[in-house]
Amino acid sequence: MRPESFLLISKELVDVVKGLLIHQFVAKPFYGVAVPNERIEKESHIRKADQLLAAIQQIDGAPLTQEREPGKRLVGVCHHFAKLLVTLLRAKRIPARMRYGFGDYFNPGFYEDHSLVEYWNGKQKRWVLVDPQFDTVWQKQLRIEHDVFDVPRDIS
Repeated sequence: MRPESFLLISKELVDVVKGLLIHQFVAKPFYGVAVPNERIEKESHIRKADQLLAAIQQIDGAPLTQEREPGKRLVGVCHHFAKLLVTLLRAKRIPARMRYGFGDYFNPGFYEDHSLVEYWNGKQKRWVLVDPQFDTVWQKQLRIEHDVFDVPRDIS
């Protein structure tokens, strides 16, 4: 694989992840989806990547590259978005790792724990920080203006 294709693949894979998952705390206010408590309890506690993929397929058996309507996405939190993206990047032989920290760019004034992804961009010879959770709906609702495909290191 050519190094310049890493960035393109990572953006495509981020879009795949965003189309498979929905964050349990914003399903209703951002997407209008009232997720039953049984689903939240069952799905938001999945930790293993193979179980995430199996649960996604159980909800909707369409190919993983097909975006699901919000009500047919797996319910989770930031950890799930990051874990699924790392899994997909590694399957494409792109070095990737999960990163954990605290940020207030999605809830100003309150530092929340958050999971992100770093992948190795061979062309740029650097680790790139990606936030796979924030689709255009999140970005609009929270007024996120930075590049979620290359999160600045100095943003809080």
